[in-house]
Amino acid sequence: MNPSSVVDLLRPLVVLAVLIATVFILFVASKILIPIALGILLSFVLNPAVMLLTRRGVRRSIAVGLVVTGTTLIVLLLLLMLMSQVSDFTQRLPEFQANFREKLQNLKGQDSEGPRGPIARLTDMLHDLSTEIQGEKEGEKVAQPVRIVGDRWSGFGLLPSLAGPVTSLLGALSLTIGLTVSMLLLRDDLRNRVFLLLGDRHLTSTTRVMDEVSQRMSRYLIIEVILNASFGTLFGVSLAILGVPYSFVWAMLAFCLRFVPYIGTWLAAIFPLLLAIGAPGWLQAYSVLGVVLVLTILFNNVLEPMLISRTVGVTPIALVVSMAFWTWLWGPIGLVLATPITVGLSVLGKYFPALRYFDVMLGHTPPISEDLKLYQRLLARDDVDAADLLKNQLALEEKTPELVLDEVVLPAMNRARQDADRGQLSEEDIDELVERMGQLLEDVFGELPAPSNSAQTVLACAGADRLDELAIQCFERAMPAGLVRVHRVQATAMAGDVLAEFAEHKPAAVLLSVFPPTGNARARYLAKRLDQVAPETPIIAGLWTSLEANDPLPVQLTTAGVLHVGTSLAEVRSLIVPVVQVRPHLVRQEAEVPALPS
Repeated sequence: MNPSSVVDLLRPLVVLAVLIATVFILFVASKILIPIALGILLSFVLNPAVMLLTRRGVRRSIAVGLVVTGTTLIVLLLLLMLMSQVSDFTQRLPEFQANFREKLQNLKGQDSEGPRGPIARLTDMLHDLSTEIQGEKEGEKVAQPVRIVGDRWSGFGLLPSLAGPVTSLLGALSLTIGLTVSMLLLRDDLRNRVFLLLGDRHLTSTTRVMDEVSQRMSRYLIIEVILNASFGTLFGVSLAILGVPYSFVWAMLAFCLRFVPYIGTWLAAIFPLLLAIGAPGWLQAYSVLGVVLVLTILFNNVLEPMLISRTVGVTPIALVVSMAFWTWLWGPIGLVLATPITVGLSVLGKYFPALRYFDVMLGHTPPISEDLKLYQRLLARDDVDAADLLKNQLALEEKTPELVLDEVVLPAMNRARQDADRGQLSEEDIDELVERMGQLLEDVFGELPAPSNSAQTVLACAGADRLDELAIQCFERAMPAGLVRVHRVQATAMAGDVLAEFAEHKPAAVLLSVFPPTGNARARYLAKRLDQVAPETPIIAGLWTSLEANDPLPVQLTTAGVLHVGTSLAEVRSLIVPVVQVRPHLVRQEAEVPALPS
C-alpha cells in the first residue's frame, strides 16, 4: 500500500485519539483547570478598570489592588444587603405558610369524605391504572430487616460531611482569586512569555489572537452585564408592582443567576413564584409566571441571539452545543465558561491554520462561499434552493446581475470543470448540470433581450464542452442590452465549421470561451486558424478562472493570435464593448474612402 494512503487512513484515528485524550485530561484535571479558566475570565472583566487607572498615572500594582479591593467590597456589600433581606424573609416566612398550606390542601383534597382536589384525583387515577395493569401481588410480603441509623445530620455529625466540600470550595476560590490577581499584575510578562513560547514566526498571529479575544470578550461581557441588569431591573420592578415582597433581592438574584445561560432565569424565578403562591388568591402567582415567561422569551429568544451571537462571532448552534458539552464535562460552572472558551477556540482557528476547523465549526463567518453553495445545490438536484440563492444574491444592493454571474455562477461551473477533470463527473452529469443551470438562468435572470438592428455580431466559440457553452450564455447576459448579437458555435464544431460560420456572419469580434485546462489546445488552434483567415478581426479569449501569475496560457494564446485575454465577465465585457462600438464607424469610413484610379 502507498505510504501516503496509510497516512490518510490513520489521520482520522489519530485525530479521534487526540480528542478522546483531551476530553479525558479536561475531566480529570477539572479541579485545576476550572479555577484557571475562571481566573482568566475575571482578569478580562477587571482589566479595563485597571487600564483606566494606569492611564491616569497610577502604578499597575496599586491599580490592581484598588480594583480587586473595590470589587470585593462591592460584592460583600451586595451580599450583606441580600443577607439582611433573606433574614427578614425567614422571619416572615410563617406568614406565608398558612396560605401556602391552604392552597396545597385545596389541590390535594382534605380527606376521603370531602371534596377531592385535582392532585388527589390525579393520584387516584394513576393508582387505579397501575393496579389494573400490574394486578395485585399475591402472597405475603417478605419481611425486611430494620436498620437503625443514627442521626448523622444533627450536631457535630454534620461537620465531617461539610468539611470536604467547604474545603474544596475555599481552595478553588483562593486559587481563582490568586490567579486573577497574578494575571492582572503580570499581564505584560505573561504575554511576552507566550510570544517567546510560540516563536517569532507566530508573533503576528499571536498578537492578533490576543487582541481579538480581548475585544470579543470585552464586548460579550459588557453586553451580558447590560442585558442581565436590564432583566433584573424589569423583573424587580414588575415584582414590586405585583406586590411580591423583597423584589430587590429577587432582582439581584436574577442579575447574578442569568450569567448561567438558559437555566439561570428559572432558578431566579423559583422563590418569587413560591412567595406568590403563598399570597392570598392565585392572581399574583399567575402574574409572576407571566412576567417570567415574557421576559424569558424577550431576552433568551430575541435579544441575546441577536446581540451576543454576532458580538462574539460564534454561531448560535455552536454556543448551544458548546454549553451542552462543557456542562456535561464540568457541571454548572462549565455552563458559565462555555461562551468564553468557545470564543477563544474560534479566534484560534481563525489565525492558526492547524486549528482552522474550530473557526469553520464555531465561527460566525459563512463556512462556504456562495458559488460552492450553488454548486452543492446543483449536485443535490435542488433547483429550488439554487434559484433562491441566486435571487437572494440579486436582492443585495451591491450585487448586479453581472456580478452575480461573475462571482457565483461562473465559479460554480469552474468547480464542475475541476470535478470533471478529476473523473468525478461524467459527460452525462455535465450535460444534465448545464441544462438545469441554463433553465435557472432563464428563470432567475429572465429571457435575453432581442438585439437591436445596429447590433454587431460576436462569434462566440465554446472551447471543450457544454460548460464553455454555458459561459457564453452568461457572457450574453453580461453585455449591454441590444448592443451585440452573439452567434454561438458549439464545442463539437470542427475548425472548418468555425471558419465557415466566420465567413458567413463576418463578426466584429471573436470570443473564445474556455474553462481551463480542458479547452486550452482547441482555443489555441482556433485562434491560430482565425488569425490566418482574418488578422484584422480582434480575438478575445475568456478564461473563466483565476490564473497564477506565471501561468503560460495567456502568452500561448497571444502568440497564437489572441488580442486580449480576460478572466471574468467584467474584463471580457470591457474588452469587447469598445470593439463593437467602434466597428460601425470603421465600416462607414471604409465606405466613404473613394476608390483609387487604376
